[in-house]
Amino acid sequence: MQEEKAEVMPTVPIEYSGKWIAWSADRMTIVSSGETIREARNKAFQKGEKTPWLDKVPHRTIRFGGAAFRA
Repeated sequence: MQEEKAEVMPTVPIEYSGKWIAWSADRMTIVSSGETIREARNKAFQKGEKTPWLDKVPHRTIRFGGAAFRA
């Protein structure tokens, strides 16, 4: 039987605190950010990312939270 490895996403730098970020399709690289989900998504599209994953980064004073969407 083959074990499945848990996917480990990279740590998000603090400068993205409170912003929306767009990850590459493999969810290993942040390709853009913005104040709104639309801004982050559009910037990712402009950079050639066809299927970005979008996350809301919690403000640095919040210990837990967030949301993720696939464009």
